[in-house]
Amino acid sequence: MNRTMCGGFLLATLAALAGCSGDPTNDLVGTDLSVQASPTSLFMAQGENKPVIVTVTDAQGNDQDITSFQVSAGSGAVAAVEDTTYQPTNNGGRLPTTRRVIITGQSPAATTVTITANGQALDVPVRVTPISTTATVSNPVPAANEPLVITLAAPGYKFGSGAGANIAGAAGVVTAVAPDSSSVTVLLPPGASGPVTVDSVGVDYAPGVLFSLPTDQTVTVGPVTPQAGTGSTGSAPALAIAPGTSTTFFDGGTFDYSAPLVFAGVAGTFPTPARLYKITVPGPDSLTITTTVDWPSPEDLGLYFFQSNGTTLIGTSADAGGGGAHPESTSNTFGPGTYFMAVCNFSASNPAYFSLAISTDPLE
Repeated sequence: MNRTMCGGFLLATLAALAGCSGDPTNDLVGTDLSVQASPTSLFMAQGENKPVIVTVTDAQGNDQDITSFQVSAGSGAVAAVEDTTYQPTNNGGRLPTTRRVIITGQSPAATTVTITANGQALDVPVRVTPISTTATVSNPVPAANEPLVITLAAPGYKFGSGAGANIAGAAGVVTAVAPDSSSVTVLLPPGASGPVTVDSVGVDYAPGVLFSLPTDQTVTVGPVTPQAGTGSTGSAPALAIAPGTSTTFFDGGTFDYSAPLVFAGVAGTFPTPARLYKITVPGPDSLTITTTVDWPSPEDLGLYFFQSNGTTLIGTSADAGGGGAHPESTSNTFGPGTYFMAVCNFSASNPAYFSLAISTDPLE
């Protein structure tokens, strides 16, 4: 009796093993289908074309023959069509497990392209980035050194870090950014004329990405009017200096200041013509003043500082020693009193203009 029972258990075990033979995952083949896209999302410029490869896989990751294939663009910001010439076989047919879709950016926006196959659907996120923007300007014909306000007119467009503007690559100087970042106030280079390009512009649907975009505005800036009196200490134009402030302006014209100087106890003749400006530090505290000069042409300019006599050099100069090295900048701390700053020209020709930026640290 015991032998019969044992034999019965053995037969049952063998039957169970026979029933488990083969691939235990066979029941997953062809089930839980899903549409796959490569890439899974697109970031593209307006007018650009990009391909998306589409497959359909089962629960095991096996590619399936694609049936009932359809493509639908979202809001109209993009166009999406199947590329029917993709992957022909040697006999002129098509591979049944892969499709390719060509997506074209039409207008700046965030949208989706829906791909349907084998009864399943997949949304592919697409962000179309702008190649230009609309704007307004406060004056299309500003004078040199006239602040120009440039306002972004398209909804969702804001200036980001490093905001700026230029005309044909000639960069202006930003003097203010609106609290809501919708506009900048800029001094554009004297004599510049053409379409305005704005820099460091962000769009709300692509956070963290900044663009340089041509605008629909054209501006013509007047020529620079040289400041008068730069040829002597008695008539040098005074520059407003106060703690925690900054100013930038364009100047030009002839370099007409030259005088004896005293430097390290040695008397001599100032080595090059200059344009002279007066700085008064109000006191009672010392003030750190940072100055930068820049210009658009090959001349070699430099910055020097003098005591109130206009001949004794003080502080650290800004002179990189070559016309190709600019802008040039220096920072000096001055006690209360009157000083002179000279923009010197070591070249035979004069630049059409130069920019002079002056900033001061706030007192603690």
